[in-house]
Amino acid sequence: MAFFRPKHVSDEDMSLLIDGRLEGKRRAWVEAHLQACASCRARYEATRQTVHLVQALPRVAVPRAFTLSEAEVARRRRASGWTWDRWAMALVAVLLAFVISLDVVVNTLFPPVAAPPPPIPVTEVVEAPMRAMVKGALPTITPVSTLRPLARAPEAQVEALPT
Repeated sequence: MAFFRPKHVSDEDMSLLIDGRLEGKRRAWVEAHLQACASCRARYEATRQTVHLVQALPRVAVPRAFTLSEAEVARRRRASGWTWDRWAMALVAVLLAFVISLDVVVNTLFPPVAAPPPPIPVTEVVEAPMRAMVKGALPTITPVSTLRPLARAPEAQVEALPT
């Protein structure tokens, strides 16, 4: 199996070389490449200088210990329990999920029906024919007092009618 040779030295290999942890054939290849490649050599030098500058910084004392005592751990465990506000939030979340689920189920099983047409106003049902009557569009009703009695037909004509 052929060994994969990258074009340039990786940042990881440069860090390992600076720390003195790169060994064997890989170290030999990296050192040879740094001699031949100006861009990798410049990156290597910049990285090496940065590491040496960081190592040269003075050590700062930690202001306090960041470990927790057993008493602090126990106090925090009690404080992180379920208080009334957490129970209330959980209840609200469950109720919201229930209402949304119920809405989805109801709208799936019983889809909304179109609204019925609005009722016809009484004025159109009652007053419109009356207005037409006033205007003379409908026949007027003759009062009974103005009607004349019908003349009786002669009896000979009544008998002649087929039965």
